[in-house]
Amino acid sequence: IGSAAFYFNKSLSEISFGSGIETISSGAFLDCPSLMNVKVPASVKEIGEYAFGFESNADGTEAVKLEGFKMKVDAGSKADEYAKTNGIACEKSGADLKKIVKSHWT
Repeated sequence: IGSAAFYFNKSLSEISFGSGIETISSGAFLDCPSLMNVKVPASVKEIGEYAFGFESNADGTEAVKLEGFKMKVDAGSKADEYAKTNGIACEKSGADLKKIVKSHWT
């Protein structure tokens, strides 16, 4: 998905990524305040800065985290890394989650 592909789309509230998608570029979903939940497939290997979960501040000089935004990710994936790096709440699933839980409790 290209840079700023859905920028400032105020009505976008849902998106479904195909399992073959590999790149979500910078600002692809910046300023999409109705898009509050995103499930990112494990096939995604690159996520650009402010790809989603952010909106511009009042004067448009910087991006700020979108309050209440959440992601569904596969544990250990690039999307998991994006969520951690940006302080975004996320729900994790996948085989890697079992490994993480097991290693934590053993």
